[in-house]
Amino acid sequence: ALALEEGATLLVTRALRDFADLGGGRRRSARRPPPRRIRRVVDHLHQREAATDLDALAAVAGLSKFHFIRHFAAEIGMTPAAYLRTLRISEAARELRRGASIEAAAAGAGFTNMTSFGRAFRSIVGTTPRRYARDAGGGPRLG
Repeated sequence: ALALEEGATLLVTRALRDFADLGGGRRRSARRPPPRRIRRVVDHLHQREAATDLDALAAVAGLSKFHFIRHFAAEIGMTPAAYLRTLRISEAARELRRGASIEAAAAGAGFTNMTSFGRAFRSIVGTTPRRYARDAGGGPRLG
């Protein structure tokens, strides 16, 4: 079960990168990368301590907030907030597999509210953090 869970999270992480590389599922040449401005933002979001507020992300892209959101969604296929949420949940799932408590995994992924974390985790992973941790072999440690 642990190998299956690790594989699933690895697939989500790779899918996010591939999705970004291929322009969010839009038809485009495999050789034509997404615009450099959006690629810079995707790389920025994958950095551990990166600033993630809209102003900072728009600045990384060198675009206004309006144009940044529009271009990001067109290229990646989801809003910057949805992309970041998926990235953070992937990070939390990885920590749960490593045996971290649910609260530590949530905090490490940038969530300060356990209800928000649980809701986001379930919508992306398809199960609760407690069940995910249990199925990964770590058990549902809470604190």
